Amino acid sequence: MSATSILNTINQMQSNTNQLNFQQNQKNVGSSSIDQNAFMQLLMAQLKYQDPTNPMDNNQFLTQQAQMSQVEQLGNLTNVMQSTSTLTQASNLVGKTVDVKGSDGNVITGTIQNAQISNNSVGIQINGQIYTPAQISKIYSN
Repeated sequence: MSATSILNTINQMQSNTNQLNFQQNQKNVGSSSIDQNAFMQLLMAQLKYQDPTNPMDNNQFLTQQAQMSQVEQLGNLTNVMQSTSTLTQASNLVGKTVDVKGSDGNVITGTIQNAQISNNSVGIQINGQIYTPAQISKIYSN
């Protein structure tokens, strides 16, 4: 195989990869998220199909890894902020009487005793049991 045909093959693979990425991006319109696995798969494909006469620069590789790390940390920060916001909303309900739908489907009426975060999810305590804010079906005005 000549160098020209190898380069043509590589260019065709890159074109196919770009087309697949474009199609995937069209499915995710409005969503700018990419998880770490998808990033690593994309990076491995990029390394696998790179031009052997012009390999990826180490600095470029490290820059991409650092950017992915930053994106991941921003995602974690967003999750923490969302949990904090939900906890704040739940803590505003402490002392209120509510109806919650239990895991068995029964509606339980009780007063919210406290709000807490456990395992990155917000919980409210009613009659000694922990429920999620999503299980609240009615809030009574006290």
